[in-house]
Amino acid sequence: MIEEEGESYTLYGKTGQGDGIGWYVGFVVKGDQAYSFATNLDGTSAEAKEATQQILKEFQLVEDQDVEEPDK
Repeated sequence: MIEEEGESYTLYGKTGQGDGIGWYVGFVVKGDQAYSFATNLDGTSAEAKEATQQILKEFQLVEDQDVEEPDK
């Protein structure tokens, strides 16, 4: 599943959880390279996804997405 698209990358991923374990697996396509990841931790799937996104940002594989606020 496509989770996020930036100007220079596409992030594919899937989350899941059960019995106190959260996971997030997928891959990033950037240019002509693909980078896979798998995160499994004690916690929720949201926590696994957040941890993974921070690491992907540190390695400059994804960018912070600007969130536009709706017009009032």
